[in-house]
Amino acid sequence: MTVETERVLLRPFEPKDAKGLYEMDSNPKVHLYLGNKPIKDFEKAKEVVAMVIEQHKKNGIARWTAIEKSTGNYMGWSGIKLYQKECCGHINFYEIGYRFKPEYWNKGFATETAKAALDYTFNVLKADTAYGMTHNENLASKRVLEKTGFVKTAEYVEDGIPCFFFENKNPDTQH
Repeated sequence: MTVETERVLLRPFEPKDAKGLYEMDSNPKVHLYLGNKPIKDFEKAKEVVAMVIEQHKKNGIARWTAIEKSTGNYMGWSGIKLYQKECCGHINFYEIGYRFKPEYWNKGFATETAKAALDYTFNVLKADTAYGMTHNENLASKRVLEKTGFVKTAEYVEDGIPCFFFENKNPDTQH
């Protein structure tokens, strides 16, 4: 199962993605709004990839690896996660998220892939609502969610990090 946008191929994680994930998640810039805890070793990247592969098997959905079509390069990840912890009065919901290597920032890739994930959430998974979350100081991520039609509905703190909670209602199921 793959999802394509104009510039990006989104596909399920594979073990070979650990290399790109390590390059991305060991970069302190990438973790500025994620608790400033970049991963320290390649083994951790392999564990994360294995965890996402397992989420996909268990839940039928998980984040997708983002591959730049024009080069075949690993860009990061984007897509949907079945969020199974309680957050802002919701549990077991589809959350849209994205994380890219810095060389792909500010080029519209997060918005492009978030729109594809939202389309998949509404049209394939048939969800009534999609959700998004971001650190309240991460203005770029907040802009992506807003450009994709999300509306901030709550604020919360997770692991000491102040965050915004966003919702996007499926227009086809609203009456």
